[in-house]
Amino acid sequence: PGLVDSAGKRAFVVVSLGGGPGFELLALERFLETIIGNSFGRRVEYVSLDLESSWAPYVRKLGYTFRQWDINKGSFVEDAKLAVAPRDDPLRKEDDKGGRGRSEGPCND
Repeated sequence: PGLVDSAGKRAFVVVSLGGGPGFELLALERFLETIIGNSFGRRVEYVSLDLESSWAPYVRKLGYTFRQWDINKGSFVEDAKLAVAPRDDPLRKEDDKGGRGRSEGPCND
């Protein structure tokens, strides 16, 4: 997933800090679907940032992005951007080499 859709509209990104298995993201997604429906006009990317990598499979099963993240390192804004950046994005490639604010681990999307 990228930050711009096929119509050129920027995606709206929702980030859950310490997101665990993603239940808050699921609740928000269902709430928005109920209240707004399909009239939002933009794609929404849901991202869970959490130190515990074992949450990753659960977050992914819900259809969201997971990024292992340590609150004591880096910036959640930058890590959220990296989580939704395309795999070929130069910033993403650089992060994969050195690890900015995230904890090292293979669980990052």
